[in-house]
Amino acid sequence: MPVIDRNVSAIKRLFAREFWWIVYTISRLIAGSGSEADAIVISGSSRSGTTWLMEILETLRGYRSIFEPLNREWYKEVRNIHLEGYPRPYIPPDVENPDLENYLGRVFQGKVSGHVELRPRLKTIFKFLTSPKVVVKFIRANRLLPWIYNRFRVRAIYLMIRHPCATIASQLNIGWRIDPRVWTPVVKELFNHDPDVRDELLRIIKRPEDPVEPWALMWALDYYIPLSMPRPHPWYTVVYEKLLLDGESELGNIFRWIGETPSDAAYARLARPSSAANKSVRKVGEINPSDQLIKWKRSLSLDQIKRILRITELVGLTFYTESEEPDYVELAKWSRVG
Repeated sequence: MPVIDRNVSAIKRLFAREFWWIVYTISRLIAGSGSEADAIVISGSSRSGTTWLMEILETLRGYRSIFEPLNREWYKEVRNIHLEGYPRPYIPPDVENPDLENYLGRVFQGKVSGHVELRPRLKTIFKFLTSPKVVVKFIRANRLLPWIYNRFRVRAIYLMIRHPCATIASQLNIGWRIDPRVWTPVVKELFNHDPDVRDELLRIIKRPEDPVEPWALMWALDYYIPLSMPRPHPWYTVVYEKLLLDGESELGNIFRWIGETPSDAAYARLARPSSAANKSVRKVGEINPSDQLIKWKRSLSLDQIKRILRITELVGLTFYTESEEPDYVELAKWSRVG
């Protein structure tokens, strides 16, 4: 990106932050603060559909969203919190982190102001001003979910999961970069009991043979940690493919988890791509389920697909294969699904 374009983007982000800080300050006066007990948490790996689910649940009366509150570029408070393995932090459930606990407590009460859309709409501003309750959406919290559950009594937690090949194809298409070396301590701690698996995962960190390997390891750790928690899990697992193919039924399950019934607005939001979807999908204005399911097969080579699935299988996550949908029977052994 040319320097002038980067400068323009930086100026836009600066003005957007200042604008939303003012809106946030006014909203505290009008709507007040929410309660931790009303907060709804959505967590998933990047490009798994978390924004889509957030925008659906945001249709609940009295709710607004908090988008990625663990992003250090958007939320200054996070920069001073020690998070081992950031940007995919891991804290064992019994380990204390008072700074993070204090910060997330404020997040779940809606007391933080950070990133929101650069081009605000009147509807969004009104909702922000008048809605004290929050839907909090994370792509950096999967490995924290057991820790979060042990410390907060939120209204509900949803774990969003999508085929690893689909998420990785999307991540590579965007051009994101990761440094897997920060996960070395996590791998050693979690897999020390199995030297063969541990050493192969460390090899992927140090000497990846293909760009997909670190991404596959990220996906594997993102889901191995929460799904390894003793069952029954205290969250509802939303399967992206199921929401895509059997949306109305699954939407009923999602809302039933919190004792609600989907509104017309929720069904309408289900049919539209999320604001985080790529431009070609947003331009069409509606979701094509068949195309969404198979796009990764056009983006990845057969060798890359095999590498990704081999890594997820290494940690025991065998419910996704070369098929577009997961093996729901196998997935149910790991998690609570509808």
